[in-house]
Amino acid sequence: MLINSVIGSVLTGIFTLGGSLIAGFFALRVVKSNQSSELKKEMLRIESERHNTNTDLIKEKLEKAHLILSKIAQEFSTTFLTIDWSARMPPIDFHNKYRDLCDKAAEVQMIVDFYAPSISEPVEELYGLMNCYWGYFHVVLVIEEKVDHTTPSYLEALKYSQMIPAKVYALKQKIVEIAHLIPNYETVNYTSLTSTYPRRGVLPSS
Repeated sequence: MLINSVIGSVLTGIFTLGGSLIAGFFALRVVKSNQSSELKKEMLRIESERHNTNTDLIKEKLEKAHLILSKIAQEFSTTFLTIDWSARMPPIDFHNKYRDLCDKAAEVQMIVDFYAPSISEPVEELYGLMNCYWGYFHVVLVIEEKVDHTTPSYLEALKYSQMIPAKVYALKQKIVEIAHLIPNYETVNYTSLTSTYPRRGVLPSS
């Protein structure tokens, strides 16, 4: 009887210990599984935040390029040509203005090279048009002694004052199209953004 009692106690202890070990094993598996699940969720959250941050950055850069281009179109428009010529703008002021606008064009070039490379070449073409305008208007302000609306240099400057806003118009359309490819990008009223610079003259292809 004593032996049977001892054996029973031993077996009970073994079964109890075994049950505890099994329960502990499964509990550990559950904990590890939960930890793995939480880790995956955290990694997905971090990846989502990183994606959203990159998306927001691209949106911000494209919107900035759009705004700078609007400023360039304004400064090289026929209206501002007339204002600068009528005011007999001092050459140094015109040159400083042109340098500032070149800096703005360089910033647009940098943005599109990194975030919208499909329009890098058209932006380079825009810079070329700006340079042509500067050259002819420099002649109007500095070299020509008598200038009127029939002077060749003035007519050339006038031509580029029409081509530059038209080129900008096309570029801004492209930027908006690219921006709308970004997931969850808010729809904007593009017509209201570009109506300041209607198409006129030749619209260069981009």
